[in-house]
Amino acid sequence: MLKHLLLISALMCCNLQGFSQIDSIDDQLDDMPRNEETIVWLLKSIDKLNTSDNVSQFYYANLAIKWSEEIGYKKGIAKGNNVLGTSYWTSDDYDNALKHYLIALSIVDEIKDVKSAAVLSVNIGIIYDELGQHQKALGYAKKGLAEFEKLGDESRISRSQMNLGVVHFYLNQFDSSLYYFNKVLDYRLAKQDTFGIALVYNNIASIQEQSEQTEESLENYLNARNWVQDKYESLRCDIYNGLGMSYLKMGQESLGMAYFDSTMVIADKIKQKHPKQVVYSFLKEHYYDKGQFAKAYDNLFLEAELEKEIRGEVVQKQAEVLQLQYEDEKKAKQLAVLEMEQSKKEAFNTILIIVSIAILVLAIIAIYTLRLRVRHSKLRESSLNTQLEQKNKELTSYTLNFIQKNELMTELTEGINDLKKKADPSLIKELNRLNRIIDGNFRIDQEWENFRLMFEEVHRGFFINLRNAFPNLGNAEVKICALSRLNLNLKESASVLGISVDSVKTARYRLRKKLGLATEDNLTDFLTKFDEPALAVA
Repeated sequence: MLKHLLLISALMCCNLQGFSQIDSIDDQLDDMPRNEETIVWLLKSIDKLNTSDNVSQFYYANLAIKWSEEIGYKKGIAKGNNVLGTSYWTSDDYDNALKHYLIALSIVDEIKDVKSAAVLSVNIGIIYDELGQHQKALGYAKKGLAEFEKLGDESRISRSQMNLGVVHFYLNQFDSSLYYFNKVLDYRLAKQDTFGIALVYNNIASIQEQSEQTEESLENYLNARNWVQDKYESLRCDIYNGLGMSYLKMGQESLGMAYFDSTMVIADKIKQKHPKQVVYSFLKEHYYDKGQFAKAYDNLFLEAELEKEIRGEVVQKQAEVLQLQYEDEKKAKQLAVLEMEQSKKEAFNTILIIVSIAILVLAIIAIYTLRLRVRHSKLRESSLNTQLEQKNKELTSYTLNFIQKNELMTELTEGINDLKKKADPSLIKELNRLNRIIDGNFRIDQEWENFRLMFEEVHRGFFINLRNAFPNLGNAEVKICALSRLNLNLKESASVLGISVDSVKTARYRLRKKLGLATEDNLTDFLTKFDEPALAVA
């Protein structure tokens, strides 16, 4: 539920709205000199590009950086890296986002641009938080807050305090988190910011929920409900889910279910699947805790199905973006052909007057065509990199789902077997039926085949190269190698393979001996050399 806070901070560093004006930018750049005024104009033009048009943002931001470096314009280099950082952030590529934000911060610190340094510090803190490096996130968040306090910028002070509340939450420092959230609440109440007030109450309730303060949590979820306006439907879903969970914990199941039903209605209205997935997750845990394993399994199934739909929509969206890029490229080529034909006609007419003018026109056409080819090549390379990143995310998501499903299936089976020891003969038959249902869905071999195919798409040639280097490895040992290549721990590997942690530990020990590794050698680092990275961006 605290994820909404990151959206607030994101507004500090970017305002990427509007539709792509790529052709207009190219046309105007042709007639503009490479000076500071042109770079400032180009960076402002990037701000008007569509948020989803990351390919064009990357291209023009790198162009602005290149031109700024040529003339020694440090502010342009910093701003270009800031744009790249934000573009990578919106693409969920946090490592590259962090890289470019840090470059920008080092430059604005050098030129003593205090405001930009404060904004970058806050955003770097958010990126570190996304990467799970919460102590580093805390340091940068505090640095940003201190700078905004020097500037007296109350609005950004409040946003920085909100982000500090989030960082402390993930560090399980709930008292500090509540301290900052209460400061934000005072400011939002003074401004009568209904959205901000509802958001803070919602997140205070989330902290109290984590601390098992159910009654206090319920009170603040109700406060959030009273402040949130109908137009903020996504936030209302979060609040209703919190209320539903609170009432379930207090034994008021009918009231809790009513709020979950409201979430479902709103989620269908705004066409968002994540709030519904949260509901299924809550109900799965609720029924599991009550020992109602059939209902727990039903909600687990619905949650998993929704996860597939969400993942499918992401892939579909990517396909639509690629299709649009293809259409844009096709139109650009057609336009280039038309321009070339027109230029030839003009050259033919002009040659009657002066031959030198015709040669100059042809040279300009050749240069322009070469620029288009270079640009299209960069766009295609960026698109292929995006596809590889997406496949990597899908592999990670599939592996986590694989682990979670197997763990839950194992827990359900153990719970049912425990019940069978105490159950009447009439109930044992029904419990056996549930065991068969679970066994029917617990297909490790099929799941492994799906995992292997997805793994091979990201780490091409891994299995072939590994087999060629070590032909005496068995199938089980090859599986251990793949899971180790993903840096899974013993428990996660055991869940994927359906064996005990001790068995995995023993298998890894024997595998290291077969691979000839010393005690100090890192298994994961050793296995990376069997990838074929050059093929990944082909």
